[in-house]
Amino acid sequence: MGRRKKVSEVEAPIVDEEMFKKKNIKGKKYVGFHTRVLISIITFAILLGISFLLVMMSVSKINEQTVDYQEGSDVKYKVYLNENSYWTEEYLESGNNYIFISPLIKKIEATFNYNFEISEKSDLDLTYYIVGKLIILDDNESKEFYSKEYRLTTDKHQKVLGSKKVNINEVIDIDYEYYNELANLFRQNYGVNTKSYFEVSIYVNGEEMKNKFDLDLDYKRSIKIPLAEREVDIKVDDNKVSNVHKSIAKNKLEVSNKLYVVIGFVSFVVAIICFVKLIRNIMLIMVPKKSRYDKYVRRILREYDRLIVDTTTPPDLNNMHIIKVEKFSELLDVRDNLKLPIKYYVVTEHQKSVFYVTHLNEIYVLTIKAVDLEK
Repeated sequence: MGRRKKVSEVEAPIVDEEMFKKKNIKGKKYVGFHTRVLISIITFAILLGISFLLVMMSVSKINEQTVDYQEGSDVKYKVYLNENSYWTEEYLESGNNYIFISPLIKKIEATFNYNFEISEKSDLDLTYYIVGKLIILDDNESKEFYSKEYRLTTDKHQKVLGSKKVNINEVIDIDYEYYNELANLFRQNYGVNTKSYFEVSIYVNGEEMKNKFDLDLDYKRSIKIPLAEREVDIKVDDNKVSNVHKSIAKNKLEVSNKLYVVIGFVSFVVAIICFVKLIRNIMLIMVPKKSRYDKYVRRILREYDRLIVDTTTPPDLNNMHIIKVEKFSELLDVRDNLKLPIKYYVVTEHQKSVFYVTHLNEIYVLTIKAVDLEK
């Protein structure tokens, strides 16, 4: 009996497997599609549960508690003088309500002091820097003519480990003559009446402590030095903190067993891999038209429909000598030689089927599986 158009020689790999529900070809056991899906679901659920359980066992929460802290700050300055016939001291200190005469001032040394104390030992870390700002206003101090910032220090850190206290004590020299000259030149060049100041400020921030203790720590303290005036009255702002107590809530999670965390993470990764495989298997069923398996089997059924008999029951393998065939073309040769029909049986829809020819106590079997074709 002649053939129609011959199907392409696409190999359908044969793996020793469980072909049917009750009868097995000897060799490696085949795991059916629905069984693989069930195994993937169970494995995913177990691994996800193990991962969650191990992480929960390894992480402990410290109950909420309150800690008290206090801040203290102070700003002092020294006014260094040019040589003169009246004052023999090298400098005059703050605190005596001096009114300084500007031509006598050489430089000003400012000392910024900040203290932080908390009720329990911890790692304390403060970041700070000092900025100077030249400000030139109109005579009524209602409008600003000019301003410019000068970064007087870089970012600095003050850190102590396992302590209740941290202290900043920063000394900065202010070149009064330089900034005073700038303010005088502005007034002379533009012929306007001005009020000028040089404001020096320290900024303190405790971002790490804020994250750890839920503490809003953002501090600024300034001194204000008049410029382009005959009399200089240095002012320290009123933003002074001292003996301020606050209660703050503290929540903390601690990892008590790092090994559990590692195992839990590995279990989670494997669970995700199982989930991805599960989705891929389900997609093979949901989108059968795009499956290589369906395209391959449909081509065989379409081109050799007159030679193939569909069956709804699996072949009886009892006392049969099983001969595995690796290509459909070889099964066609068997059919031509024996003049017997090729039988077709679907083991799992869209996943596995068999083509076979039976003769006496022999059965010639071609097994086609989606899992092999998808590889």
